[in-house]
Amino acid sequence: MAAARDRAGVADVPYEAAERARVAPGGGANLMLAFVCWVAGLTALYEALSVAQPVILIQWQPLGITFLPSVLDWAGYLMLGLGIPLFSLEAIYWARRPRWLNFVLVPAWVLTVAGIICLVQSQTPGRRI
Repeated sequence: MAAARDRAGVADVPYEAAERARVAPGGGANLMLAFVCWVAGLTALYEALSVAQPVILIQWQPLGITFLPSVLDWAGYLMLGLGIPLFSLEAIYWARRPRWLNFVLVPAWVLTVAGIICLVQSQTPGRRI
């Protein structure tokens, strides 16, 4: 009888620990990271708007569209300004991880990486990244 009780006591402890681990909450939203993403996105959009000169010149001739060198700055900051705030959705839905979040994170990665590439390739003087 004592052996059965010892076996039951030993078997109950790992089962209870596993049950508690399964029921334990996964955590909440990471609101500070979401806030940082929004601040970084708004800063990038402000930098895109602060490009002082026009970035596209349209002339009256065939194929008369000329892109100025600052178009890479403008496009890079614009893509960062759109891509980085999308990462805030991952921070907000950190614990639940809904299925549609993958459809938001792929454009976020693409926009962010493309924005960084544009800013690295830019030839205009001044601060960028």
